[in-house]
Amino acid sequence: TALEMVNQVLRNNGEAGDLTALTSLTPFQQLCFDKSNEAIIELASLVKWMPLETVGTMTMLSGTSTYAMPSDLLAEDEESFRIPDNNGSFLSFYKSMAEWDADYPKGITTERQNMYPSGISRYNTTYQINTLPGATQNAKTIQFRYQQRPSLLTTATGTGTCWVPEGMDDLVLVNLATYKVMAYKGNPEAMEYYNRVFGRSQTDKGYLDSMKKLYGENYGYR
Repeated sequence: TALEMVNQVLRNNGEAGDLTALTSLTPFQQLCFDKSNEAIIELASLVKWMPLETVGTMTMLSGTSTYAMPSDLLAEDEESFRIPDNNGSFLSFYKSMAEWDADYPKGITTERQNMYPSGISRYNTTYQINTLPGATQNAKTIQFRYQQRPSLLTTATGTGTCWVPEGMDDLVLVNLATYKVMAYKGNPEAMEYYNRVFGRSQTDKGYLDSMKKLYGENYGYR
């Protein structure tokens, strides 16, 4: 839990670590809390993690080519966009708006209406498909997989938890947060906690390597 994590980071830094709530924190306790959240975000951005995988759905509307992306989207699986109701057809994902503009210099106009899309792009916080759906496509869905942006811990409750799997919370997350606090304070012991997470050599790869093999999408048995 959030409370257990902050207490452990405090203990690693030589503090008592006996908080019973996350309210009215001292500046150093708040630093430990903030660096814990920082570590949660940093870990999420390193690789594609299975615990953060989820499925997104867009419902097509007649005459609409632009759709909001999920509010918690961190990164989409660009090869996963498909339309189950159109024989499971997959959509090509445009990696740059320059490619999109080259294929559709006039934009998505009525020349491309009343048909299923074959391509999709992302611009800012929206997705754009390359057709204007008609009555046949209305209410049909586009499905895709994506990585969620992890929720942060909050001082409002000490029982909050995060996405890091049990077992890796102590070995990776707490050690990373401890490193961040010590590095901020200029404590040379910080490197010990850094090495626990990231390793010292090819033969001593650290706990993060084990976490990748167990829970990384492109590691281990996945």
